[in-house]
Amino acid sequence: MERYLNLIGTLFLLFVLAACSSSQPYIASQYHDWQAQSPPSAEQIFRVFLIGDGGDAVPGDPVLNLLSTMAAAAGEGSAVIFLGDNIYCCGLPDSGAVDRAQAETRLKAQLDAVKDFPGRILFIPGNHDWNNGQPGGRQALARQETFVEAYLDRGNTFVPDDGFPGPVAVELTERLTLIALDTQWWLSDERPFGDTGTYRLREPTDLLFEARDLFVEHRNKDLLVVGHHPLFSNGKHRGYFPLTKHLAPPLLGSIGPLYRRFVGKRQDLANTYYSLFRREMESLFATWEDNLIYASGHDHSLQYFEKRIRRSSQHHLVSGSGSKVDYVASGQGATFTAATRGFLSLQYYADPSIWMEAWAPEGDGRRGRLLFRHRLKEPVPDLSQDQVATEHPDTQAYPDYRDSTVVAAVNPDYGRGGSFRAFWLGRHHRDLWATPVAAPVLDVARDAGGLTPLKMGGRSQSITMRLQGEDGKTYMLRSIDKVAGRIWPPDMQQTFARDMVQDQFAMLHPYGAFLIPPLADAAGVYHTNPRLVFVPDDPRLGPERADLAGALALLEERPDEDMSDVASMGRPSNVIGYAKMMQAVNDDNDHRVDARAWARARLFDMLLADWDRTPDNWRWAAFEPYELNPSLEGKARTQGKIYRPIPRDRDAAFTKIDGLFPTLYKRLVQRVWQDFRETYGYLRGLNQKGLADDRRFTASLTHDDWVEITDSIRAGLTDAAIEEAVRQWPE
Repeated sequence: MERYLNLIGTLFLLFVLAACSSSQPYIASQYHDWQAQSPPSAEQIFRVFLIGDGGDAVPGDPVLNLLSTMAAAAGEGSAVIFLGDNIYCCGLPDSGAVDRAQAETRLKAQLDAVKDFPGRILFIPGNHDWNNGQPGGRQALARQETFVEAYLDRGNTFVPDDGFPGPVAVELTERLTLIALDTQWWLSDERPFGDTGTYRLREPTDLLFEARDLFVEHRNKDLLVVGHHPLFSNGKHRGYFPLTKHLAPPLLGSIGPLYRRFVGKRQDLANTYYSLFRREMESLFATWEDNLIYASGHDHSLQYFEKRIRRSSQHHLVSGSGSKVDYVASGQGATFTAATRGFLSLQYYADPSIWMEAWAPEGDGRRGRLLFRHRLKEPVPDLSQDQVATEHPDTQAYPDYRDSTVVAAVNPDYGRGGSFRAFWLGRHHRDLWATPVAAPVLDVARDAGGLTPLKMGGRSQSITMRLQGEDGKTYMLRSIDKVAGRIWPPDMQQTFARDMVQDQFAMLHPYGAFLIPPLADAAGVYHTNPRLVFVPDDPRLGPERADLAGALALLEERPDEDMSDVASMGRPSNVIGYAKMMQAVNDDNDHRVDARAWARARLFDMLLADWDRTPDNWRWAAFEPYELNPSLEGKARTQGKIYRPIPRDRDAAFTKIDGLFPTLYKRLVQRVWQDFRETYGYLRGLNQKGLADDRRFTASLTHDDWVEITDSIRAGLTDAAIEEAVRQWPE
């Protein structure tokens, strides 16, 4: 009996805790001081209001009142985006239907809130606007599109058009582009194909290629992607429910939530259709090299997730509590969640930082309460030479670094600790990191005819700066040493774990990249041409130079666009990135990757034990067929582009892993890590990161082709060639 009472008491306590957990906004521990963070003093150049799932709204609704007030104050330099489910439950009924009047009332409540708003207004559809996937959904959607655009009388305000999935690009400012998607298209059984008015939609991948085109076209801008369905959520559609749901009745009540968590209905994230949509969207977003914001609705709450993709952050916003509120779980990777009615907004500043805010109405909505604020994009100080000249008008005061050298070690700390450290954590390449070498000083005024800093990069481990040379080329200045934990939460950055990760960078070869060019020439593989420099504390490098000043770094040209004067890259008139190359070969069968060139490059990777070959580590030289084979005649001379790979970022070449803990970790956990030794080691791990492209790009090669290419590389890499390459290293 006592055990039974204890069980009842425990369940009651869990019930109370679960009920409390959703009554107040959840904010991750590292952001509890968010109120101390203030937006910048820089000018706010644009504001976007994001509100979803307003389909149950009524005239005079507090959320709509607050939205109307704040949008009016923001004025022309702002936009209001309605994120779908604008009508429950079945889209806009036909004009003769009995529920038409009520549907119009719900829709007009939202339209009237912004009808006199001077900024941009956009509506996108959700699943309920499509009749929740039932027959007749596209017709209901078409009626809503016609009604909204006629009522507002502002042109094309309901996007994408005609039930097509998009993408539709909307230029909000010179700096900000919005890309609208109809995500319900992915989940609908009556989705249309054909002429979208912009491109020909024959299969789902067509819209992905179109979206990648837009990404490339707007690559120097801030990108805001909007769709109804989230990729990450802690709400019902992810299978999160309050404890009361599991207890009604006990055990049996959990069947429904568990089903939606692991199997799911069509509108749930776990569902097969939804999972395919998520996978394709995440693959698409991974091609974006800078911060990307994706805003959605669907779950009736306010949520924010930050996800790291290689060197950049992606921000996932859920703003689906325009007229309804449902349970939302805390944590689970979220930075912020709130089960309250309201909306999110984005502020774009001139510096050019981006801030997100979550707002809820108070009372009748004449006033609002700020629930959370967070900076999504850091400010970027002006690195232009104009600013440097203003701060330092006496240019004669700058040092002349011609023929200057500095003797320094990359990181002496890696060499400390002796045999005890070597036994447990590995000897690695510690002696090389700790050995002082002579390096020429970077001369901003004269290298490449003069270098102008453009932007900082390397948000992951390396610290980089992109520079423009007077010779017309773009250059990358990248620190040789790495910095662990830069993308970790603040409360983890001052821990023993960070120190351990930092120490293990010693397994990389600090000067491996400088050995590559002569070896690549001998092997017949394209390459960049890095050189070792010491970075001075030179004001001409701009105010963000502090992270690079005083460090040994690698300076190399960035393969991009016209490289026709660079012999080591094949003298191509156009160099592009991986996403653009893949789009080209997928769109036209005449475009193709040079299979032999790819095989040669990958065999060379294996020889160097370079296991870190992701799509981001390649650029692609584009050639007309006659440029590679002048003997071609007729149509064959120009039939399709031929793409050859240009490897870059050789940080993992010549890795050396030893010591008890690193060796165990490599063998049991991180199987892709491989050593530069007498044997190749675990070949699958060595090639794992490039496996998908290897299978596709080399499908046409025979066994004899592989043997021929291998013999060619071996013949080129003579002892004399290797000795010449080693002479490129510092003494």
